[in-house]
Amino acid sequence: MDLLQVFIAISVLFVLVIVLLLIFADKNKRGRNLTFWTALAFGFILAGIVFGGNRLSGYCLTGIGIILALISYIVKTKNRKK
Repeated sequence: MDLLQVFIAISVLFVLVIVLLLIFADKNKRGRNLTFWTALAFGFILAGIVFGGNRLSGYCLTGIGIILALISYIVKTKNRKK
């Protein structure tokens, strides 16, 4: 492992710890739950960062994550209107 891969791994773990703290710290508050689409989008974006050495696969995974995040946002706003 070279220095860049170590830095990326530490960054991903740091972001993951922050997200887990936010999920478990605000469990009683309404409207801050992690939905399936949001978790899937987060996973694809992290995979895009991890596999960013190959630009095509990194950008594709990140793009899929962004699209899934938009789907999550649309589904959440439609559920609020009902």
